[in-house]
Amino acid sequence: YYPYLVLAWIPLYLGFRDYCLTKIPTKKGAWILALLALLFSQEWRARKPDANMANYYADGKTRWKNCYLKELNSTLCTEQTAFEIHPDPHAARLDEKLKYLKDQRLNLFSEIE
Repeated sequence: YYPYLVLAWIPLYLGFRDYCLTKIPTKKGAWILALLALLFSQEWRARKPDANMANYYADGKTRWKNCYLKELNSTLCTEQTAFEIHPDPHAARLDEKLKYLKDQRLNLFSEIE
């Protein structure tokens, strides 16, 4: 949602900037600027639940990848890491896709010699 948020802040910023440039800045204007800066900084700061979820997926994918590079067995790695890389690996033909990546030395196999 950040792209939409940025688009919403641009007109507010431009309007406030125009106000400050055309009128004599007052205490009221300074308070408005401080409030806008505070609101803007709060929106850009990563929220703890969002950061926790991002870390969960990043750590899980890294564990799964390391396991798969060692074992070459997606089912085993899902069990060992307690992280499901795909909700339905058989329907997605995950093993076939991983074999193709390995054969072509792509993605997670690109660094292996």
